[in-house]
Amino acid sequence: MIVGIDPGVDGAVAWMDHDGDVLDVIEMPTYMDGKKRFVDCPTLRRSMASMICKDNLVVLESVNCRPGQGVSSVFSFGRSLGRIEGVVFSLDLPMEFPTPQRWKKVVLEGTDKSKDAAIAYVKRRWPDVQLVPEGCRVPHDGRADAICLCEFGRRLLGGKP
Repeated sequence: MIVGIDPGVDGAVAWMDHDGDVLDVIEMPTYMDGKKRFVDCPTLRRSMASMICKDNLVVLESVNCRPGQGVSSVFSFGRSLGRIEGVVFSLDLPMEFPTPQRWKKVVLEGTDKSKDAAIAYVKRRWPDVQLVPEGCRVPHDGRADAICLCEFGRRLLGGKP
């Protein structure tokens, strides 16, 4: 099984088997502490542990700060990323850390590699996968990215494109 993680409090986690079937996709579990949202490590760990098998690979997007981002938002995102890495390490799972440029070059070849391109690719490739969370009207780009990260991992392992 391949686990794709689009990190951050607005991210998502997806699970895919080696045949390319999407088994599940969820938004990143979070909780509120005052006015801030944080990654909910115990819930994330339970979700991941329930889907673990011996041949797992976790593909966690390797992201950096962007020019113009505020110090507070960069620190907050780094904290979320660290929490996610800690959960994966606690489960003793192998990880790959592709940059957005690397996985998009492979999975979204021939597109503009935008969030909309990832959503369109997932809709086309897995039409039965729900990208619109309950209570929402628009697709969640984190879900699409998490599924694309799974597909990157599957191709990395030699699965069929």
